[in-house]
Amino acid sequence: MKIGILGIGAVGGFFGGKLAETFAGSDVEVVFLARENTAAAIQKEGFRMKLPSADVVVHPTVSADGEGVGALDVVFCATKSYHLETALQQFSNCIAPKTLIIPLLNGVDARGHIQQMFPQNTVADGCVYLVARKTGDNEITQTGDIQKLYFGSVGDSDERFLKVHDCLIKAGIASNLSPHIETDVWEKYIFISTIATATTYYDQNLGGLLTDPERVSFMESLLTEICAVATAHSIALPPDAFALTMRKIHAMPHHVTTSMHSDAQAGRPTEYLSLTGHIARLGQQAHIATPTFDAVMQVFGERWG
Repeated sequence: MKIGILGIGAVGGFFGGKLAETFAGSDVEVVFLARENTAAAIQKEGFRMKLPSADVVVHPTVSADGEGVGALDVVFCATKSYHLETALQQFSNCIAPKTLIIPLLNGVDARGHIQQMFPQNTVADGCVYLVARKTGDNEITQTGDIQKLYFGSVGDSDERFLKVHDCLIKAGIASNLSPHIETDVWEKYIFISTIATATTYYDQNLGGLLTDPERVSFMESLLTEICAVATAHSIALPPDAFALTMRKIHAMPHHVTTSMHSDAQAGRPTEYLSLTGHIARLGQQAHIATPTFDAVMQVFGERWG
């Protein structure tokens, strides 16, 4: 089996690194599909994972253009949403009709975009829970014990899904081949969308939001609108999704912020179209009012539109 990892940030680096460490020298080949500077650093020094238990250096196959890689059996997409289409086009020479494509992005719209680009391919749904960050071109640092990966298909799956799941389990990854993956992805999305939108809008970490009743009310409004939109689109969220998500937010350490907020602070592109704008669009489609998201998108549009 040949497994491609597209996007070597915290998510791609961690899960790809664990696979590369486990299957080094075996008939399972792990290929990092990376930007030129990242690929050069990995080729020169390997890829370092600074884990709570130890520092690990792996030496996967790495490519900046896909030349010579050949057809992949599966590719995990772990780019930012705004890089997804460009990255897939860049490495399309590695994607054959048989390639199973599994997006691990924060949003809920990646599978649809990928399926439009590769209509002959099986495109799964997926999401991860991971506390880690990229700390160098060829290095990631895991800063917490959470590492879970969910994937599956709303339609029929096949033996490829089982093979991928088996590889993940052997690599020590908490893999869940889920029969209700759409719900899993949306449960994460309503959480991520709420806190990413709020931290970025207010330019505050979680503490700056949770200690201000007005800002807590703002997050509750966001979450109420997301749950209404999800219900209108027949997403099977748990009945207590709102309460569970708010408890999760209140339990988070106050110093934590979101990657979208960090990107905005650093002047980098942000995932606001996927994490904020997508809810406003889905609301319009279903004739569900999303006044809080609409107001935020007006501000974000003035910043980045």
